[in-house]
Amino acid sequence: MIKLDLEFFYYPVKQILDAKDEEYIALWPMIDDFKKFINTTSIPEVCKLITITYKEQYAQQKYWYRNLLNKNSFEIDYEYPEGIDDEIDRYAPKNVLQRKDFEYILMRQFDDFEKNCYYLKEFEIKFSTPQNLGELQYAIENGLEEKEFTKSDTVDEVYYMVTDSPISRIEISTTKFLMRINPEKWVWFPDS
Repeated sequence: MIKLDLEFFYYPVKQILDAKDEEYIALWPMIDDFKKFINTTSIPEVCKLITITYKEQYAQQKYWYRNLLNKNSFEIDYEYPEGIDDEIDRYAPKNVLQRKDFEYILMRQFDDFEKNCYYLKEFEIKFSTPQNLGELQYAIENGLEEKEFTKSDTVDEVYYMVTDSPISRIEISTTKFLMRINPEKWVWFPDS
C-alpha cells in the first residue's frame, strides 16, 4: 500500500510579490517523500501511483517530470526523437533519469496559448527491460480502485478505459505504460 500525501499535486501555488507561499513551503517534505519513493520503488508501484494521482482529479505533471530527473540533467545534452515537439512536449531519456530501469519518459502536452500554460495529453514510460504484465495489471487495477473502468486486452497489451476521470485510457504492455488524459478534466495551474 502506498502511503504518501499527494496534496501538492493539486495545490495552486500562490504568486506573491516579494514573499513566498508559506502553504506551498509546508508541502516540500511531502514532495521529498514522493521523490524518494518514485525513484526507489518497483515499476508496477510507480505505474500505480501515476494512476492514483490522476484518477480523481487532474494533477500537475511537473512533479513527475522534475522528480524523475537527475540533479544535473539540465547539463546533459540530448536530442528529442523525431515526432516529439521539443518546445511543448517533455522527453527525458535514460541518461538524465534517476531510474535506470526506464528507457525514457515522455509527456505529450497541449499548449494553451490563451491561458499561457501546458496541459498533459499523454504520459508514457518505456521500460528498459520487460516487466511482468500480470504485476502491472494488478498495480493499475489497484490504483483504479473505486473507479468505474472497462478492461480489454490483446496477447501483448491491456487497455483500461476509465469513466468520469481525468484518465481516459491506460495502455500497458511488458515494455510500456501509457496514460491518456481526458481534456474535459484539464485544470489550469498558474505556474505549470
